[in-house]
Amino acid sequence: MKPEDRLYVVRLVLSLIVGLASAILSISDYHWLLNVLMAGLIYVATLYLVPPLIRMERNKHPRRVLITSGLGTYIFVWLASWLLFFNAFS
Repeated sequence: MKPEDRLYVVRLVLSLIVGLASAILSISDYHWLLNVLMAGLIYVATLYLVPPLIRMERNKHPRRVLITSGLGTYIFVWLASWLLFFNAFS
């Protein structure tokens, strides 16, 4: 599996986990903006923490690839899992 694919899969799994956490926070009456901020901060953290873990060399891959790989999927899966978990738990 190519490093870009591993990064994509890690972000996909993280979006499911963040969606679950967002649903739990929403049930606890936290403001929705906290969930958006949390999802954004975790995505930004993947820019710095994940590439060394999956042995992805930053010098070989342009910064644009690190930023955009899986961005749309992350947002969509996070929102979808947030809504599904929220409706399942309420």
